[in-house]
Amino acid sequence: MENTLTLYVRYLAKPGCRETFVRQIVMEGIADTIRREEGCIRYDYYFSAQQEDRRHPPGGRLPAV
Repeated sequence: MENTLTLYVRYLAKPGCRETFVRQIVMEGIADTIRREEGCIRYDYYFSAQQEDRRHPPGGRLPAV
């Protein structure tokens, strides 16, 4: 893993839309498609405890929906 690139991306959902956002990513297969890309080591989400509508990938797990 000499040449690894780590991306840390923040998503800000519209108020009250966090679950809808995550559900769409899971149900439409977006997260799985990204995980299957060549060279992808990890692609996960975790939720902010301070800001309800903020998502922080990578570093956690998508909730079961």
